[in-house]
Amino acid sequence: MEKKDIFKIEELNIKDKKGNLKNEASSKVSSTKYFPIFDIAGKERIFKPLSKTKPLSTPLFSYSEVYWSYLINKYIDENTPVYNLAYCRGLSNEQPKYYEKGCLVDNILSEGEELINIYEFFEKYKDPLVDISDYTNYCEVQYDYTAILNSEFFTKNKELRKELIKQILCSILRRDANYHYENISLIIRDNTISRVAPIIDLEFSEMFMYPDLKERHKVRFSHYDEGMAPLFYYNEDLSYEENSLIFLTKLVEGTVYDQIDSYHFSNLLKNLSAIVILEPLVVEDFLNKIEAMKEEVKRFDIQFSTNFLDKFSSKDWEATRMLYKDGKLPTDKQYLIKKAEAIESRIILDEKSFNKSLKKEVLWNIEKLEQVLKLLMDIKKGEIPNLKLYKNETLYGSVKRIPEENLEALIKEMFVSNHDSYVKKKQ
Repeated sequence: MEKKDIFKIEELNIKDKKGNLKNEASSKVSSTKYFPIFDIAGKERIFKPLSKTKPLSTPLFSYSEVYWSYLINKYIDENTPVYNLAYCRGLSNEQPKYYEKGCLVDNILSEGEELINIYEFFEKYKDPLVDISDYTNYCEVQYDYTAILNSEFFTKNKELRKELIKQILCSILRRDANYHYENISLIIRDNTISRVAPIIDLEFSEMFMYPDLKERHKVRFSHYDEGMAPLFYYNEDLSYEENSLIFLTKLVEGTVYDQIDSYHFSNLLKNLSAIVILEPLVVEDFLNKIEAMKEEVKRFDIQFSTNFLDKFSSKDWEATRMLYKDGKLPTDKQYLIKKAEAIESRIILDEKSFNKSLKKEVLWNIEKLEQVLKLLMDIKKGEIPNLKLYKNETLYGSVKRIPEENLEALIKEMFVSNHDSYVKKKQ
C-alpha cells in the first residue's frame, strides 16, 4: 500500500455487512465485542469501531492502528495487516456502545482456521512454568512473558517462539500499554497450532495516549523509559566490584520500587533480558529493521481528518461506560458529573504539534530500544558497561522517587506493623 493512501477514510453502511465477528474476553474483566464483517472486493474485512466503554479511548486509537500497522508491515513483518480509517454508518443504532468511526482491516483467518489466545492456551494446556490463572487484563499494566517464552510448548516450537518474540519486541517499539495475554493468539487448523496470529491490536500506543493530559503523558513515558533498563546509580562509597555486583543483582531481581509499582514497568526489562538470552539472532534482525525505519519516521506526518478527530478527551469513556456497561441512566447524578468533566476537558488536537512530538518520541524509543538490547547482548557476552558512566536515560526527566533506602525502611516498618497487628489479633 502506498503511504499517501493510508489515512484515506472509507465509508461503510451497517446494512451491507455479511455478519458479525464475536469475541469474548477470557479473563476476569469481561467484555464482548461484536465487530461487523464486510465483503469488499472479494476480501473479508472487519470493521473495528472506537468503543464508548474502553478505558482511555479517543479517535487517536484508530490513528495509532493505521500508523503502526503501516510501519510494522513495511519494515518488520509483511504479514501484519494494515489498517484503514473508516466510518460504518448505522452501527451505533445496532450497537450503541460503539461509535460509527474506527478502522477497517482484513480478516487474518482463512477458511477452517480459528484463534486461541495465549491465556486460553495455557489454561487448556497446563505448563509447570506458566501460572497465569489469576491474571486480569488491565490496561496500562505491563505483563511478564518470561515463563511463557521458557514454557515447554515454546521451547519445543522454536519457530513459534521466534515469532512471539518478534511481536513482543514490536509491542515495546510502539510502547503498548495494553499488551496482555489475550492480545496474542495462535492459529489452529485441523486441531494443530499452525502459526502465531499476526499483530492485530495496536491502539494502546503510549505515543498516542493522553494528548490532552501532557503531564500524565510525560510521567508515563518516563516510567516506561526506566522500566526498560536497570535502575542503577553508581555509589562512590563502594568499590567498583561491589557496584558491579549491585548492578547485576538489579538486572535480575529489580529494585524495591518494583514492589509498589501497580503497573509493573519492570516487566519490560525482564522480557527484554529473556528475549536476548533465548533468541539473540532474532534480536539482531529486529535491530537492523528498526534502524532502517528511522528515516521514514523522521519525515512521517499523519494526515488528520478534523471531522474524524472532532473534539475529544481521554476522559470521554468514563461517562459513556456508565451508560453502556454499568447500566446507569442518562439522568444519574454520577453520570452527569462525569459527562460534564469530559466535556470540559475536551481538546481540538494541535496536529502540527502532535506530529512533531510523535516523531520525537518514536525516534527516541527506537534509539532507547537499540541501546538497551545492545547493552543486554553485551552483558550476555560478559561485557559489563562502564558503571561510572551508566545512566538509564529518559526523554522527559527521571521519575520522582523517594530514596531507595528510605523506601526499604518504610516497607520493612509496614511489614513489622502488620505482623504485630496480626499476632495481637490471633491472641
